[in-house]
Amino acid sequence: MKGSVKLVDDFFQFNDSCLEYLLDQNDFTVVGCLGLQGVGKSTLMSLLAGNLPNENNKNAYVFRPQSSEHHESGGHCTVGVDLCVTSNRVILLDTQPMLSPSVMDRTMQQDGKKFTPTTAAVEF
Repeated sequence: MKGSVKLVDDFFQFNDSCLEYLLDQNDFTVVGCLGLQGVGKSTLMSLLAGNLPNENNKNAYVFRPQSSEHHESGGHCTVGVDLCVTSNRVILLDTQPMLSPSVMDRTMQQDGKKFTPTTAAVEF
């Protein structure tokens, strides 16, 4: 595999596109990465997949790392769970950030709900 595929999509549904990589054998080692936004989950998983840390083109990484634009806007890159199977039969799982406000915002937009803060009037 040269890139990653979606295992769990934006709507938390399992995606069947990765089954072709998983059905030929059943002897795999699974490595997953969980963490907060911007801590390097995608970068670490890409390095485990065989990318080199000194590569100039970060778009060539197996799991796309967060760009400076995403970082400055407070957004996140990985949505759901991405999967990559290496030649050594290692399944690498890269996840969306935990406890991230941008994940909550995206989920609320998908549900069609708008977040409207309510304020309580305080009389003195």
